[in-house]
Amino acid sequence: MADPLEVSLVEKVKKCRKCAWFWNGAPPYGPYPAFDWLTDFPPEVVRSETQPTGNIPPQPWLAAKLVGATIPDPGVMHGCRKAPIMTIGINPNMTAWFPYTSSAPWTYPAFAKEACYAYYYRHFTLYQESMSPDFVRAHLSTRDDERIVAEDDGYVTAASRENSHNYIELNVRYRGRTADTTYEIAWKPEARWVVVQNGGYADKPSSWFKKGDVLAGRFDPPGEGTAEIYENAAGYYERMVPVLERFKTLTNITGANLTIGEDIAQHDMVACASPGWQSKFDMPMARIAANCVSNSGYIVSQFVQSQPAFVILVSTSALDMFRSVFGPFMTLGGGDVYELLTETCTRPSYVTIDEGPVKFRSRIIVSPHFSYADGFTAGSRLSDDAWKAFADDFRADAHLLEDSKRVTPDPNTQPGPYLIALTPKDDLRTRLSVRGQAVLDGFHVDPFELMANALADEFKAGTITFDAKTGHLARAAGPCRFCVNAQWQFPEGCAYGKPGEPALPDGQLEAAVKSILAKANQAALAEAAKAARAATAAGDPP
Repeated sequence: MADPLEVSLVEKVKKCRKCAWFWNGAPPYGPYPAFDWLTDFPPEVVRSETQPTGNIPPQPWLAAKLVGATIPDPGVMHGCRKAPIMTIGINPNMTAWFPYTSSAPWTYPAFAKEACYAYYYRHFTLYQESMSPDFVRAHLSTRDDERIVAEDDGYVTAASRENSHNYIELNVRYRGRTADTTYEIAWKPEARWVVVQNGGYADKPSSWFKKGDVLAGRFDPPGEGTAEIYENAAGYYERMVPVLERFKTLTNITGANLTIGEDIAQHDMVACASPGWQSKFDMPMARIAANCVSNSGYIVSQFVQSQPAFVILVSTSALDMFRSVFGPFMTLGGGDVYELLTETCTRPSYVTIDEGPVKFRSRIIVSPHFSYADGFTAGSRLSDDAWKAFADDFRADAHLLEDSKRVTPDPNTQPGPYLIALTPKDDLRTRLSVRGQAVLDGFHVDPFELMANALADEFKAGTITFDAKTGHLARAAGPCRFCVNAQWQFPEGCAYGKPGEPALPDGQLEAAVKSILAKANQAALAEAAKAARAATAAGDPP
């Protein structure tokens, strides 16, 4: 009997090297420090604590085996495969890439066994891993040409990195000097440099380094031995915690410990990590997305197996990629992210799968990007066009808001969407026109509240339910063998009885995935032909 889809995906994704840009030639991102576990299924991996929000210091997690440096493996979905709620982002964030002291200690899993890899992602919640800063400093090169040592007392004024090269400019201000000293750092992929001195301030002596301190150097992570691994609560993964708390209040299940990973699974459209998903990183984004999403169909496979009741598409970029494979099964269009958030949270929109015996429907909403906390601040959210219209109609109000620094970002330097920070009891309201206030109130958005209310609506409709026996939300329909199968058996087993459900016929889910991808391809070809006909009619050159 073949492995169930959720199990076979582990090998396929972990070993995927389809994108030549990531895996052939000179690696653009990495290699980075990596670890493996000392035992197959460490108990520390299973977390049940109340999950935090906000910036908290790294905490010791477990001792792990060091395996040198590597390019991080592609990642599968985080959490329970049958969680009723699924968030879908763009791709994993490569925190080690950035030129900051906080980025130097980041480390990534490099599991020799697929069972360990599966266990890691099954119990992934809010945390990413690092080593201690002291460990990094202890393993910097001691060669004079592979480290930068402070010439005198001073402070770091800036550290910046080129987006497409292994190159950092480190600017420091030495005591008594009137200009910065700039150090240019460039390295080959296998000889990574890191900055190990935090930024400082002229009027804050405690932030200064001392003469002889190491400011940056080549970091060679050991390929043997052990080290303490720290867990770091990541803002991206924390973003849904306030939504769950509000949801519990709205549904009167405040005593439940609903968590990210157990009640909300987290997927990415693209499995490989990068510093961001923007053209400035010189990535062939369309090709990478096509390889992972449309050709390999990893998201389609997991989506069809998970069959979540509720899906949160994190950013309009994630929506666009999601639509590239699920477009024939949904009606939601594009637009400004806050308009889409309001629309999808107040008026249900669905992905409806009806492929032979595989039939289910998932409600979808679109949210701001989880990486940016200020994207979830309650306030009036105006697109660039909406702000320009407001500024034309209510010039005095617009000038007052700008002069009072209530508009973020600054409309004079950066396009929207804009946040108008104006609370209901704000004194500035008395100086705005009544009509201007009314327009701004019409654009008011509280993302957390909207998302929690949408979840509560599904709870009231019965598509999301609470299971008092497990203390978590009831699982999505269908069997699952991810935690207990012929390849591995996790010590905790499955709390939801899924391995005991009758197995699906071999190939049933795979056939649905194949049909979905074929229909998506047909739709893409039809759209391309339509665009070509329109271009021809307009007289545009081919």
